[in-house]
Amino acid sequence: MAANANDWMRELETELASLASDMWGTQKRLEEKGFRVDGGNKAPAGWWLTANNRNISPGAIKVASDGKKISVTAEG
Repeated sequence: MAANANDWMRELETELASLASDMWGTQKRLEEKGFRVDGGNKAPAGWWLTANNRNISPGAIKVASDGKKISVTAEG
């Protein structure tokens, strides 16, 4: 795991980049990494998921995509 939150979130973005058009594939990958996906929505302009993992800090993240690029940000 990366040294700080920004590093591991960038690493997660890189890992998820190939799934930018696949909300459900991204959800599965997050679950495989120990996250619990607790919300999400799909829209014509893209999609987003919120997830948490109590074993890391920050534990809550938002993963958003415009269908071409994924971004991971800390929530709360």
